This record gives sequence, structure tokens and C-alpha cells, in this order.
Amino acid sequence: MSHSIVGSINNIFSNLTYKFINQFNVHKMRNITDGISLTDSLLFRFRYTKIHVTKQEIISNINYKNNTTFNRYSFHKKEEHINVKFYNYLFEEIVKLYKKISPNNKMSYVSVDGSSNNDTKNKVCLNMCYYDTNQSIPIDITFNGSENRNKEVFNFKKYLIENPEKFKNVIFVADRFYYTYGLFEFLISNNYKFIIRGKNKCNDKSLSKLKKINKDIRLVKYENNIKKCAFIRNSKKSKHVKVNYLIKNQCNIITNVKGVTDNELLKIYRKRWDIETFFKFIKTNFKFQHLTEKNNDAINKTYICEQILIYIQRLLLIVHNEEKNDNLTIENVNNSNLLKGIYDCLLEPIITGTLKMEDISKCISSYLIKINNKKNRHFPRKSNIPFTKWYIKEYSEITKISRILNAVIDKTVNKLNKNEKIIANRITILNVYMLSEQHIS
Repeated sequence: MSHSIVGSINNIFSNLTYKFINQFNVHKMRNITDGISLTDSLLFRFRYTKIHVTKQEIISNINYKNNTTFNRYSFHKKEEHINVKFYNYLFEEIVKLYKKISPNNKMSYVSVDGSSNNDTKNKVCLNMCYYDTNQSIPIDITFNGSENRNKEVFNFKKYLIENPEKFKNVIFVADRFYYTYGLFEFLISNNYKFIIRGKNKCNDKSLSKLKKINKDIRLVKYENNIKKCAFIRNSKKSKHVKVNYLIKNQCNIITNVKGVTDNELLKIYRKRWDIETFFKFIKTNFKFQHLTEKNNDAINKTYICEQILIYIQRLLLIVHNEEKNDNLTIENVNNSNLLKGIYDCLLEPIITGTLKMEDISKCISSYLIKINNKKNRHFPRKSNIPFTKWYIKEYSEITKISRILNAVIDKTVNKLNKNEKIIANRITILNVYMLSEQHIS
């Protein structure tokens, strides 16, 4: 199978001639013998997806290799004439190859979520991602611009209308931001199955509204107590206090999926977190968080090339498992390092259609690093860098829980706001320690 993967990748890229590419182009490109080659134009586009790499750095490297003196503008204009439809064609061919050789699952669980980034004018833009958690692979990433910020549900429905063939035999999984009756009606009317987290205030009245939409909708409630510890104080002058407490954790899931137990539903929903891990991966390794392209076509090309590289990275993992009779998944591999191997060793032979099995073997042996994480390890979602979103969230959460715990201890819960009261009613104080005297109250 490994050699067939190499052959298939070469077949996709080796036939990329001007005649073929011009089928997708409005502006017909010409083959100038002493000009920039087609493969170098594609290499320029793919290499520019890497985070922190400049156009001049890429062009200087290509000029050194070819003993040429082309400038940055020449490369930019040459690549600009390649239509985004051509990159879509490449992506579709790579996806077909991946589906052909990857484990075939009858049902796919597709996590849907939006992620923000900044354009060249520092405006916050929305991006929608559709991520197959069974295969650990993105189905698509779309750029929706600053005008669609906070319009995730609207753009999700719009994408389904425009791409009905992509989501056959699929169950959508989404967080509570997607808990809207309008979305439920839309999904059911278009025969889509879903598992969506409901808000904590979901009750029998909410369920009766859902039943009016469709009788097969059900509300599944989960509850468990989590033991936590916090350090609080009543004022700036008071001494710190250590509080051990129990908080009742609630999770409500809305679904129209039949034949799945409550425990299985919860496992499927928890797997939704993989899309958040995926967002972290693409923001760490690609030009995604801070966009450098100024027009939508260039941004879409960047996103498509990034996804192609992700699929190739997954294909390398399949090759490794086949050659070593292993069963590695993306969860126990350093994916960022393996991606670096593609940039450093494989990108040029892939684009020129000259990839060899020896190239892949050397790349895997050098760049594939296994990660042996212990089970049930938790990594708090917070940033060590000041003034980033997660840092501020972590800081505000500490302040909020301190205020709520003080209210529970002092029996002044009624002074809290509406949302804080809901949290306070879920808390049971176990014990309180004065840190100065180690006194248990």
C-alpha cells in the first residue's frame, strides 16, 4: 500500500502542465523558457503557508537553487494567475486518495465550530471549520470575513445549502452556541442528524418546544460532582483563604439520533474537543491567526494548501503504520514536527511529482516523534502570554469564582448577579482553611 500511496501522490502532481492548469484559468498562462517555472510558482504558494516564513525568504531560496534573480513581485504575479479552482481540484484529488486508503467508517461525526483570526487591517474575522472526529481530518475550512463575525449559525446553514453532497450519512456535533430552535428546524427539515449541547437552563418546557419541531428529539441530562480547590480573599487587606468545594457539573445534550445510549452520546460529544485541538495546531504551524494576504482568493488558496499539507501529513502516518505494523494516531504523534518534515524534505519532490518511497522513509525516521501521554491528563486552556484572550479569561474566571465562593461562605448569594447565582447554587463548601494559621473553620 505504501508504494501505491507514493505513486498516487505523484500522479496527482506530475501532470500539472500549463495546458492542464489553463482549463481552470480565465487568464491563460504561457510557458516562457527563461521565466519562472510552474512548479516554482506552486512551491512558492505552498511554502508561504508556513508560519513566520516571508515571501522574500522563499524566493531567495528558489533563486539560489536555480541560479536566477527573479524578484518577489514577479513570483507574486505569476502565482496570482493560477485560479483558486485549480487548488480546489488538487485538494479534492488528495481527499479522494485519503478516503480510498483510510479506514472506512459507515458513520462520520463532524464537529462544527468557528474560529476567529485577524486580517491585514487587524479586523476580527470568522472562519468556519468542519472536522471529522472519526478520521481526525478537516472536511473544509472557510474564510467568512469580518462582516460575518459572531454569525456562526447563519454561515453553517449557508454552507449546508451550498454543499449538500458533502454531508451524507453524517452526524453533526456542536457546542451550546448552536443551541437555537431555528437551527434545529433547519437540520431536521433537511434530514440531518445532530448532537448539540443545550444550555444549562434547559428543562421540560424547552423539551416540549423541541418536541413540536420533531417528536424524535430528546434531551439527555448528565450530572456529576467535581472536587475543586480555590484560594480567595474578602478584600485586598484580608489574608488568603483556601477553600475546598464541590461543584455540580451539568451537561444537557439535544439530539435526534436513534439507537445510541446516553453514555455513548456523552463520549461522542466529548470527542468534539478535537476540533479545538485542531484549531491550536493550525494556528501554531500555519499563517492562520494573523492573515498576510489581502484578498479573498489569496486567503482561500492559503487555506486550501494548508489542508492539502494536513492530508499529506495524515498519509505519512498511514505509511508509517503500514511499514512498521504500528497503530499510531495523531493523538500520540508530534504532528507539528512531522509537518516540518514535509516542508523541509518532501514538499519539492511532491510538487514536482518525483516523490520516492525512500524520501518518505527518511522523513518519517527523522521527523516522526511518538508522544506517550498518560491517560486522563488534563491541559488547562490558558495562555502564558499576557493580554491574550485565554489569559484574560483565566484571570476573570479566578476573580469570579472568588466572588461566588465568598458569597456562599457569607450567605450573601442574593447579592450576586443572575449568572453567578446559578453557579453558586451548584456549589457545596467542604472546608475552609486560613493559610496563616492553618485553621479549619
